[in-house]
Amino acid sequence: MRQLLCFFISCLTYSSVQAQLFYNQRPEFLKANAVWAFGDSSGIDFNNGVPVGINTSIAPMEGGASICDTATGELLFYAGGGKCYNRNHEVMPNGDTLYGGGYTMLPNNQLLNIGGTTAQGDCIVPVIDSPGKYYLFSLNYQGGSPGLRYSIVDMELDNGLGDIVPGGKNVLLDGSSLSEAMVAIPGNNCDIWLVVHEFTGPVFKAYHITREGLHPDPVVSSTGSQIGGIYMIGRMAVAPNRNMVAFAVYGSQFITMLPPHSVGLLLCKFDTGTGVFSNGTLLSSEQALNVCFSPDNAKLYAGYGYLLQYDVSGFLSGAAIPNPVFVTGINTLLSPKLYKDTIYLSNPSGLSRICSPNLTGADCDLQYDFLTLGSGGGWLPSDVVYPLPPDTLGEKLLDTLVCTHNQSGWSLQLTIPLGYKDYTWSDGAPDTNRTVTERGTYWLRYKDDCHTYVDTFIVRGADAAFDLGSDTTLCSRPELLLDATVPDAESYYWQDGAAGSSYTAREEGHYWVEVRKSGCVFVDAVNLDFIRVKQDLGEDLSVCRGEAIELKVSALTPDGGTVLWSTGSSQADLYIRDTGTYWITVTQPPCTGSDTIRVLPELCDCYIQIPNAFSPNGDGLNDVFQPVIEPDCLVRGFQLQVFNRWGQLIYQSPVSSGVASGWDGRHKGQPADAGTYIYRFWMEAGTGSTIRQEQGEVLLLR
Repeated sequence: MRQLLCFFISCLTYSSVQAQLFYNQRPEFLKANAVWAFGDSSGIDFNNGVPVGINTSIAPMEGGASICDTATGELLFYAGGGKCYNRNHEVMPNGDTLYGGGYTMLPNNQLLNIGGTTAQGDCIVPVIDSPGKYYLFSLNYQGGSPGLRYSIVDMELDNGLGDIVPGGKNVLLDGSSLSEAMVAIPGNNCDIWLVVHEFTGPVFKAYHITREGLHPDPVVSSTGSQIGGIYMIGRMAVAPNRNMVAFAVYGSQFITMLPPHSVGLLLCKFDTGTGVFSNGTLLSSEQALNVCFSPDNAKLYAGYGYLLQYDVSGFLSGAAIPNPVFVTGINTLLSPKLYKDTIYLSNPSGLSRICSPNLTGADCDLQYDFLTLGSGGGWLPSDVVYPLPPDTLGEKLLDTLVCTHNQSGWSLQLTIPLGYKDYTWSDGAPDTNRTVTERGTYWLRYKDDCHTYVDTFIVRGADAAFDLGSDTTLCSRPELLLDATVPDAESYYWQDGAAGSSYTAREEGHYWVEVRKSGCVFVDAVNLDFIRVKQDLGEDLSVCRGEAIELKVSALTPDGGTVLWSTGSSQADLYIRDTGTYWITVTQPPCTGSDTIRVLPELCDCYIQIPNAFSPNGDGLNDVFQPVIEPDCLVRGFQLQVFNRWGQLIYQSPVSSGVASGWDGRHKGQPADAGTYIYRFWMEAGTGSTIRQEQGEVLLLR
């Protein structure tokens, strides 16, 4: 008998199981980016559902960023060309001479306007959990060092029009030389990553923005080929799923001085939880500038003076990226930007768009110059992103199989993560630990500052009560029934493939069974040993009386067994030379076997005596003439005939088996005369069925 208690636990962890919109499809993103302010004094307002051209105050063609109210879409402020403007298109009181976008810092900490511009020189990011406050990041142009500073805009200043806070202007964040590409990406935990790229090396830097503020030490990732370098213009694009980033670099001048692969198109994976870039893949070493993802993440648009479309649907799973598809040869499409389900591109006189960017090649429906802007078409601004709102994450799914065999009860400790708050179980209990004694589904909800987590514990399985018994020694060849019946069992599997709930064992050996029920496998086994002590001396034996007897009988003796004959002998063989009853006992604990044989004498042929006279006078002596047969003789058949001296038959006994009959001296009911008579008889007698026939004379006396 074996008792079994099994807990099989598998754990599946997944970062987020809640279906949600891509970050750039969420209402707060669409409202925050409802008004675009960009170069050449251009702008677009999407608040009426269709893009409408507006005028802004940004003079340079590159750079620019704008932000709107996340609820109403009303313009709050924008920046570009080294200045920050309020919603009235006026420079904020402290909003001029911003680092980047045409200004450089002199050794005496004075800014000098050198007229340069940066492709993605401005980026606005909200200060998390500080409504009305924003980081305004400014990126130096063409690798100028120091590369990155930021200012803080407070919308409560200047009577609600906003201004850069005193002491919060041009704060140094990164003193190294950086490329002209800069994007913000929402993280997984109510946070944001600000991403830049080194100017002379294949290095991404991701600055982490959380509730605690802006962390000064970036997450550094080295991936991909060298891209970017002297006089390089760069732009980045983020996929809607946040897990891919494309980086395009274009040489602006002195092209012959560029190192190999310093220009081109790089595609990387991005981990929104850790800020790490990986799997850098160079899609092209040709100069590229325009880059944008489709709404479904499957297409990547890149401009090389003409527009190509890459299929990147398998990139995250490791699939090869096929050759790109040609879209158009127009070389004046710049700074593509995805908004809702459309990609917009600037051109010298206004705006173009790709109406169906999820479709392949020409089916994407490129519409050139669909909207004319009065002051031309500068490069489109950077996106404003917000932390993804707190959500509920399915953190763990624990599937526990509890299988109890011949056991009346069980308990299971459910292990939960520590370091969180507001623990609540499915029954409302606030316990941090839980011991369960019944199967079912249990869930635990707990929180941190950003997410609500749900762990689900599924406890399933079955109980089974069956027992093949203890290992057993049997003293004779068995037919032992092994029973493994379990109510509602799904299957049975015995050691030889038999499938019934019971099994009849007819040989010694190892027997086992698997019983399956509700995902559980129960196993029990038993060993059966047979001690063969059963004796067989044969059938009883008869020998003819007087014959010599020479009979050998043998014991069936297992190894280690003892023998005892009725004669007192302990040998395996016994020689019988006389009639009688003989027995044997063979012992091997716990088994004993016995048998008996009888050797009996028998009359194979019988002795017979026939009298020569008899006197039927009723005195009880010799009243009947008949043969005298040896006692215990087996008579199988007999007949006696008597004739007178003239040969007449005067007596004949019936043919019979058993005791022989005789003549009482009468003929036809009357006493026969005294005198001499002739007799004749035959007899089959003895175990050998010997036929005897006799004839002679007998004297009847009166």
